Amino acid sequence: MVNAPCYPNTQAFSQELMEKLPDLIDMEPGGVLILFSSHRHLDETYEQLTRICSGHLLKQSQLGKHQLLEQHRKYIDQGQKSIILGLQSFAEGVDLIGNYCNHVIITKLNFKAPNTPIEKTIQHHYQKKGLNAFYQHSLPEASLRLTQAAGRLVRSTTDRGRVTLCDRRIIDQAYGLKLLDNLPGFTLKLPRKEAID
Repeated sequence: MVNAPCYPNTQAFSQELMEKLPDLIDMEPGGVLILFSSHRHLDETYEQLTRICSGHLLKQSQLGKHQLLEQHRKYIDQGQKSIILGLQSFAEGVDLIGNYCNHVIITKLNFKAPNTPIEKTIQHHYQKKGLNAFYQHSLPEASLRLTQAAGRLVRSTTDRGRVTLCDRRIIDQAYGLKLLDNLPGFTLKLPRKEAID
C-alpha cells in the first residue's frame, strides 16, 4: 500500500507522517517494523510516538541489535504489540518470521545523499561517459534498498502482511512505477493521485 503524504524534503512531511503513523501501526496485529533513512528523523519520530502510541516502542541503538530483536519477539510471544524503529541495517538481514512482523512501514525512498565525495565521484564518472548518473546508479541502488526493506515482511512461504510506503514520489515521479514493478510478488494498492494532493 502506498500512503504518501507530503514530499519527504518538506517540513510538513514529518508532521503528516506523525498524524498517519498511529493508524498505520494499528492496522495489523503483531509486530511492526518502521524504517527510516536518517537518525534524526528516527529519533524525532520515536520521541513523538512515545507520547501517543500504544504498544512497545523499540528504537535502534536503544539496545544491541540482537537484544532488541529478542525483546521484540518476547513482547509478541506475550500477545503484546511491538514496534521497531530502525535504519538501513534493519532493512536487510533481519528475519522476523510470522507474527513477529506483520507490517513494514517505509517512511521514504532511500536515495544516497548526492553531495558526498563518493557520490560526486560516481556522478562525474557517469557524466564523463555521457550517461545519467541518477538512472544508471542512484535509482538502481534505491530500488535494491526498497526491495530489501519490503522483503523484511516475507521471510517464509507462509508470511503475510502489509508494506506501506510513505513517499509520494513513488506516485508522482516517472521512476516510481519502475520501482514498484521491481518489487517481487506484492499486490499494490495505490491511492488515486487526487486523493493525496
